[in-house]
Amino acid sequence: DAALPQFDVLVCPEAKAIPVGQALCNLRDVDYYVLRKACKLYMEEPASIDVRSITTQKDQKLWYCKKAASKYKGKRVLLFDDVVS
Repeated sequence: DAALPQFDVLVCPEAKAIPVGQALCNLRDVDYYVLRKACKLYMEEPASIDVRSITTQKDQKLWYCKKAASKYKGKRVLLFDDVVS
């Protein structure tokens, strides 16, 4: 925990990074936001980000809800994943 920079929100892709990310956020008492691998029906104003992962052969899209994500604009964001290369 001491090695991490200060952050206001942790952003991670689903699924394996979620439990560790949630635990980090509980320690710091901050929010976390999950980028989804598919667009979900509950998302208001869904948007996607194109990403290239070292663990998959093809490019992927990560989905988020613009309305939900907008509350983190201007905040310190920590991008977190479970893969270290």
